[in-house]
Amino acid sequence: MGSDEDVLKLRNDEYRTNFSTVGKEIDAFFRTDDFFEGFLTGARNSLHSYTHAGLLQLGSRFSGTDLVPNYSKGEIIEVVRTSTSAAFLVSNLVTKHFGFEDEWRKCEKLFEEWGRHP
Repeated sequence: MGSDEDVLKLRNDEYRTNFSTVGKEIDAFFRTDDFFEGFLTGARNSLHSYTHAGLLQLGSRFSGTDLVPNYSKGEIIEVVRTSTSAAFLVSNLVTKHFGFEDEWRKCEKLFEEWGRHP
């Protein structure tokens, strides 16, 4: 779904995802309402902070002055929730892409019930 310019940027390792627009673009291409826009909007800050050596990542490597893993129960639950959401996202894309509308709607309903924050 990307442009020739996007492919060239990918090949040259210059592509940067615009998280303020990519969710809408994915939803438009796969006709998934606001499914991906909602997911990426909710997860964007955490994903950036953990991925790009932000404070969330750095803070999780210390307990006081000791260099040890330091994750709260809530952070562990969030990792499990986000990982599970990834499985829902793949299922959502596959069922929508192959035209399994009933399965896609069921997947989306399950994600809304189990995958989103309360």
